[in-house]
Amino acid sequence: LLANTLYGLLTSPDQMRLVVDDPDTWVRPALEESLRWMPPFSMTEKRTRDDVVVGGHFIPAGTEIAGWPVRLNG
Repeated sequence: LLANTLYGLLTSPDQMRLVVDDPDTWVRPALEESLRWMPPFSMTEKRTRDDVVVGGHFIPAGTEIAGWPVRLNG
């Protein structure tokens, strides 16, 4: 997480400046955005809490599902 966050900040100098100038305000959001943008894991496993329909497919509550992060822009 820290390496990905540092990489993101080093490649976005305007965002780095925000964090450096006001760390009390911007460190936490920078880490949270790094988790969303480039998580340090390749797959997440979860169980559905409720019955759900995704893309026309019924998935019952309690089903184990796996998801991979997808970068849509960049």
